[in-house]
Amino acid sequence: MAELADARDSKSRPGNRVRVQLPLRALNLKNFMAEIILNEKNFSEEVFQSDKPVLVDFWSEYCPPCQLISPIIEKIAEDFQGKIKVGKLNVDQNPLIASSFMIEAIPTLLFFKNRKVVEKIVGLVSYEVIKEKIEEILKTEEEE
Repeated sequence: MAELADARDSKSRPGNRVRVQLPLRALNLKNFMAEIILNEKNFSEEVFQSDKPVLVDFWSEYCPPCQLISPIIEKIAEDFQGKIKVGKLNVDQNPLIASSFMIEAIPTLLFFKNRKVVEKIVGLVSYEVIKEKIEEILKTEEEE
């Protein structure tokens, strides 16, 4: 059991504290972000120097399809953890990187392998479509 000691009981006097016990499963570590937040400072290291294939989600906070694909990308990051890296790059905050890859529409998913873009998906797609692309990339990596 994990304890949270700072919870306050609204019925008791100010300063009185109650202990809240949560089962450890409520603190599921999978709820922590599996994706890497990319920016101009870490892009080269995380993508170009990676020993694993990398999926980069080019997105914007103001893009409804980007918001819809976000939970799919999170699930991909969890399901393929250790096999690929998954990064998210906000195009509004990092326009130079987005323009260097000629990102004209979002969401755009770029798949990198050995410092090169090997696949590209533009627009909202299903988990299955992304999973198939990743499995193809991993399969070709095993054959090399």
